[in-house]
Amino acid sequence: MEISSYKLFLSTALERSQKFHIIKYKTLIGNLTILNNQNFFKNCSQNILEFLSKLKSHDLIKNCSDFFWSLVHRLSNAIDKKDKEEIEKTYIYFLLCSFDSFYFLLPAYSKIWFIGWTNKKIILPKLNISVGFYAGTTGSLCKMSDVALEYKLDKFDNIEYNRYEIHFCEIPSWFKLRSEIICDKIMVLYQRHENIFEEHYCQDCCEDIFLGHLMKNKIERAFSLIKMNDNDLYEKLVLSIDYIIPYGNDPKKKYPNFAIATLKKTIFLSIDLLSEHDIFIAECIIHEYSHCELHLVQDTVLLTNIENNILEYYSPWRKDPRPLLGVIHAIYISNVIIRFYYTYLKNKNNSMNETVLVQKKVEIIIHQVLIALKQIKQNQLTEFTKELLDFIQQSILEISSKLFVSVSNPPHEIISHKEIWKFKNKELIIID
Repeated sequence: MEISSYKLFLSTALERSQKFHIIKYKTLIGNLTILNNQNFFKNCSQNILEFLSKLKSHDLIKNCSDFFWSLVHRLSNAIDKKDKEEIEKTYIYFLLCSFDSFYFLLPAYSKIWFIGWTNKKIILPKLNISVGFYAGTTGSLCKMSDVALEYKLDKFDNIEYNRYEIHFCEIPSWFKLRSEIICDKIMVLYQRHENIFEEHYCQDCCEDIFLGHLMKNKIERAFSLIKMNDNDLYEKLVLSIDYIIPYGNDPKKKYPNFAIATLKKTIFLSIDLLSEHDIFIAECIIHEYSHCELHLVQDTVLLTNIENNILEYYSPWRKDPRPLLGVIHAIYISNVIIRFYYTYLKNKNNSMNETVLVQKKVEIIIHQVLIALKQIKQNQLTEFTKELLDFIQQSILEISSKLFVSVSNPPHEIISHKEIWKFKNKELIIID
């Protein structure tokens, strides 16, 4: 796979993924229309479903948020499982994300009512709004115009509706989302809710404004480093990432960085990174976005021809046995990081202390990739993945040669990792 083909498969992956999501969306709207006609939904009512069914593909792609597509997946899965409670709850979230994503396309007076809403908050990220509800009350959101949203709340049966009109040009602080913007576009969002994240993800999202602001500053500096060393990569990241979520609420605990397969424009960064060098935060941003990039490919392309729940592979990055897809992701991501670090090391204006750290890191990552490539059984790969991994191997060997990294003399971290893994996983093998 030539470098031009490598770039082409990523650009066409986006187009293929969009078509895949539109088909899934149209199928979902058909199922929802049937359920709605059967009076299936008890906790909400709306007048926007018919409008959503008429949205054109162009408008869907142009206006939808990352969270909207995630809800399309979540609601489709709930309907497939025929879980009535989950369907109804997720349907409300789907309506909220639809209202948020397509607000400026909706006709005036489009409305959603919530009956017996049990959550305390509703978040509309694109509109930059967070509104509160009282448990067991009836509330509604209504589009008044392109510049104003009506928010009503019925606190108790014997008290009239509390009616608020929120103007987007001057959103009151108590209705404003807890978020900040970096790179003129990317939203650092430190407010959690199930209508944008699934429960097992959202419970540890950072809601501490102070920690969130510190993370925002660190992330800004990391993006500046990326721009200074690889402007093409910087432009791609800024174009592709919509949301960064600081993850964790306790600086004393170690939280993971991660990306989710259904959120292609969102990455989660641990508040543990507050103590890291800026260059390694840059690495984490590149790492997590690269997961999103490969997830985009996986929407329409198979990477393997086996079941991927078998934990049998040695991964030089992990202490536990990994599935084949996990190792492929690690190889792909590490290649992107090495390519960035190669441009970093060519720039003599970088900090000398950080340059020394990066040189050491690159040597380790190069050996990790080459060892991981040896572990993979070729008959378990699709032709596409074989070509991709061949390209990565050639790229790694070329960069290692230019940086004078010996591929036959692994650093002690690599040797130690293999020994510990062999001791803990005696029934599995490492291919040397």
